[in-house]
Amino acid sequence: MNNTTHSRKWLRLAIAAGILLFPVFGFAAGNNSNRTITVMTRNLYDGVDAEVAQLLQDLSTGASPEVIVFHAGQVMAAAKASDFPGRAALIAKEVASVRPELISVQEAILYRSQCPTDWVAGNADFVEIDFLHELLTALANERLHYEVVAVSQNIDIEMPGLTAQGLCDLRMTDRDVVLARTDEVKVSNVQAAHYATVCYSTVPWIRGWISADVKTNGRTFRFISTHLDIEECAAEQTQQAMELLAGSANTDLPVVVAGDLNSDAYGVQKPTPTYPALIAAGFVDTWSAVHGDDVVYTCCHDPHLANPVPFSSEQKRIDVILTRGGLSAITAVRLGADPEDRTAAGLWASDHAGMAARVAIH
Repeated sequence: MNNTTHSRKWLRLAIAAGILLFPVFGFAAGNNSNRTITVMTRNLYDGVDAEVAQLLQDLSTGASPEVIVFHAGQVMAAAKASDFPGRAALIAKEVASVRPELISVQEAILYRSQCPTDWVAGNADFVEIDFLHELLTALANERLHYEVVAVSQNIDIEMPGLTAQGLCDLRMTDRDVVLARTDEVKVSNVQAAHYATVCYSTVPWIRGWISADVKTNGRTFRFISTHLDIEECAAEQTQQAMELLAGSANTDLPVVVAGDLNSDAYGVQKPTPTYPALIAAGFVDTWSAVHGDDVVYTCCHDPHLANPVPFSSEQKRIDVILTRGGLSAITAVRLGADPEDRTAAGLWASDHAGMAARVAIH
C-alpha cells in the first residue's frame, strides 16, 4: 500500500469517526477555546389542551355541576391517554442526540387524585402521572444523568371529577424545571419566582421563571428558563417579558433565555409584541443567527398528538433559545418533528418540537 492510499484510508476512517461522534451538530474536533455550551428547551405538553378548553368553557358559561364534573374527569382520562411514559422515551432520545448541559423544561405536569372526593382543595396527593419522574427515568434508560436544578410550581388546580372510581378530587399542578449535567457545569445563584403579572381569564394561570448562574471552562453566564402566557393574554405575556428583562435578565453576565414564549418569532400566527421586544432589548435568536431566513416551526400538533402531518394545527415558532452578551450561536437544531419521531401508537412526543443550540462563550 503506497502512502497516498494509506492516507486516503485513514482519511475515510477519520471522516467516519467524525460522523459517529457528532451525529447532529457535526462540530469540528479540537475546538481551540473549548468554551462552548449546549442548551435545549422542551415543552412536554400536558396532553389535555382540548379537554381543559372545554372545562374552562363550562366554568365561564355556568354549566351544570353534572357537566362540569364529567368534563373534569375527561381531563384526567385524556392525560392518561396521552401516554407520557411513551412520549418521555422519545424526548430522552432527543436529549441523547444532542447531550445538552442544560435543559429548560416546561409543562412538567404532576397529576394527582383522591378517591372519593372530600370536597376540600389541596388534599389530593395520590400520584397518577408525574411527568418529571417519567422524564428522569427515560433519561436514565438512555444512560443520561441530569440533576434537577430548580422547579417552579405554577398553577395548581383541584376539583371533583367523575372517574371510573366514582367522584374523585382531581389535581393538576403545572411545573417548569431546569435540568443540568452537574458533572459538566457548576451551577450557583439559583432563583425561581412567579411573574407578578397574571392573566385572569377563567382562572388565574400563574406563570414563572427559573434562573441560574452557570460556570463552565472558566466562563460564567446566566441561564434563564421561562414559559410565558398564551397569545390570548398578549398584554400580560409582554409584561411578563418586561419583568424578566428588569429582573433576572438584568445582569452584566452573558444571558441565555430558553423556553416557550408563546410569541411567534415570525409574527404571523397570533402575533404578539413579546418576541420583537426581547430582540429589541439586545437578545439574538440562535436559530436566526445560524439559519438566517430559513423558516422552521415548533408548534403545534393536534391536541391529541395523532396528526400525520407535523404542525398541522398551527404553524409558528414559539420555542426559542436567545442569547445576549458574550455568546454566539454555533449550531441550532429542531428536535422531534420528523414522522419517525412518534410512539408505536403514532403519537408525537409533544404538541411542540424541541430546540437545541450550541453556543460559544467568549
